[in-house]
Amino acid sequence: MAFHLPYCEAAADEFQMPDGRWFYALRAVVEDSWLLWKHALPAEPQLRRLLNAAAVESITALACALHGAHQKFPDYHRLGSSPFSVGQWWDPSDTTGQFSSGSRVLLRIGDYSASEVQRRLQGFDLANRAISDHYLEISLQTPAAKAADGRS
Repeated sequence: MAFHLPYCEAAADEFQMPDGRWFYALRAVVEDSWLLWKHALPAEPQLRRLLNAAAVESITALACALHGAHQKFPDYHRLGSSPFSVGQWWDPSDTTGQFSSGSRVLLRIGDYSASEVQRRLQGFDLANRAISDHYLEISLQTPAAKAADGRS
């Protein structure tokens, strides 16, 4: 099977952006981040074909905000591999609407507890909800939520 990128060995290694360009799935969503496109995209190549400009914008905005917050974690500069375990991010087949836009992610950050991550995310424009001892759902803070917090 021929791939669009010469260094790919499987269909899951690459994906096509809405503008037609092909990207490597192990490419960072935002420069120097540990969040990769493989984290944001579904594993199924047929679902990846549904990637649109709005989803790319949402994924990129959320990854940028997460990267900014993550850089403030005390162990950020000592990392040798990605601390992110992503359970779900952009899923165009999600019928609940919660993960179909790319503006919400279910993840864990290294060995941090969910409550510790929540404390470290304070002051950033990220809404979050603990799902378990380690996993959180994180999304960009909406303008309405900022106004309710008095941060408009």
